Amino acid sequence: MGLAAAFMPRSWIISNLRQIATASGSPSLLGEGVRGRGRWPQWRQRMRQPVNCTVAALGNQPDYMYTLRMSMLNDFLSQMRRIHVSGLATDERSYYPALAALFDAVGATLLPRVVAIHDVASRGAGHPDYVLQADTTHDTRAAIEAKPASYALDDIIASAQVRQYANHYGLCLVTNLREFALVSPGRAGNVAEIMRYSLATSEAEFWNASPVALNRRHEQGIADFLVTVFTWDAEITRPKDLAEALARYAREALRRLEHQPTDQLAALRLALKEALGLHFTDEQGEHFFRSSLVQTLFYGLFSAWVVFRRNDGRNDAGGDEFSWRAAGDYLRLPVMRELFERIAIGNQLEMLDIRKPLEWAEATLRRTQWEPFAASFAHGDAVNYFYEPFLEAYDPTLREQLGVWYTPREIITYQV
Repeated sequence: MGLAAAFMPRSWIISNLRQIATASGSPSLLGEGVRGRGRWPQWRQRMRQPVNCTVAALGNQPDYMYTLRMSMLNDFLSQMRRIHVSGLATDERSYYPALAALFDAVGATLLPRVVAIHDVASRGAGHPDYVLQADTTHDTRAAIEAKPASYALDDIIASAQVRQYANHYGLCLVTNLREFALVSPGRAGNVAEIMRYSLATSEAEFWNASPVALNRRHEQGIADFLVTVFTWDAEITRPKDLAEALARYAREALRRLEHQPTDQLAALRLALKEALGLHFTDEQGEHFFRSSLVQTLFYGLFSAWVVFRRNDGRNDAGGDEFSWRAAGDYLRLPVMRELFERIAIGNQLEMLDIRKPLEWAEATLRRTQWEPFAASFAHGDAVNYFYEPFLEAYDPTLREQLGVWYTPREIITYQV
């Protein structure tokens, strides 16, 4: 039946996580945290055997986060279609209620809640269509500039209006109803594009496409994008918030990687196989390989950041900014360092179209407040404790299938 399987010895995971933890200045492998959760017997049994994960059981489309958000895009597209076919709509303003409903639905899932305020008073930068504001703290997240679906997004981004909003508010979300881009002030008075998301590349495609088909294709991607936009400048202190942010970027990297031809990934497939003992066969095994590759890349980046911060936030060149390009220098476990460096090659990431998500992760790690973040982990085991919430956010189905649970230090010490 061509059943695909991935094989990773549990002993390899344990011994190498211990080396990572030790290299990171953390004396233990995995911290306490499961007493009373009924997980010890499962771990005791699993620890005596290698992990033999049948990938066919995982499926090609894991159930990611945003279960409550899945109807948001469908509601937006359906409302846009009703307005468009009415024959009464203007090119732009008739669609504002649908746009506002989408923004408010996303904002309602966040803490603090983020609201889209329409027709704001001028503060010396004109009148943006909306401003995103945190409900309780009242800090401004971004201005919003909306134009009709017939406009080219790049032309809107290049407008004086957007430059003015970006310079005044710090960030501006630009949309032509079918594409979205987040921009910030750039050089020489221009703006710099941080990220973009496209539901349709042309006006005709947008209006002619079935809302059901567009929703099926983009419901997770647009939710990830908008949550990232709404929280882009927000300070991070909690592991949960960082785990969810890195997981969003990792999912976007995986979406991009899924479009790449199989032969372009041959060298990376071999590297992952040799380093981790993973074997991939058939279509579902190929999906699992790509998911594992992305996990390795982003969790390796996080682990390098932890070591960097424990090094008093100084890089080898004496600078104080963490960079994904130098992340391999902080992965002291040889096998992980070699694997990460074979994956994180600039031109290769550019070719695979996953460099941008790494840059977003770098920016997010830079704005994470280390002291309150690290204080959340008993014994300082950030590298070890963080993997479960990261995998839970990245792919909870895969997390359950692989049995990733915290194990008490005493049990690990006894069994390894």
